[in-house]
Amino acid sequence: METTAVPTNKPKKLKTRFFIGLVLVALGLAGYLWYWYRTTAQVRQTAKSVVERATQYERLKGAINQETNRCREFMTGGSGAFAEFEYCKKFIEWAEQNMVR
Repeated sequence: METTAVPTNKPKKLKTRFFIGLVLVALGLAGYLWYWYRTTAQVRQTAKSVVERATQYERLKGAINQETNRCREFMTGGSGAFAEFEYCKKFIEWAEQNMVR
């Protein structure tokens, strides 16, 4: 009696399973990268708005300091309108109370 070898499909099954596993890993990685990008996009947007607000604050602080210096120079000069003197006096008081130096 002669026996014939039955070809097995194990190498083909192994290749198929490996390919399916590789596809699943690639899909998982793509999903993670998409989630990471979306999350960091929100963080980047928040950081951008914080930087813009800080820039606006610095500009405003500079303008208030400039006006305070102008008022101090005006008050030491002693000449000018009474209304301007009162404005400068109140502005300096307000700036000293509300400004963080």
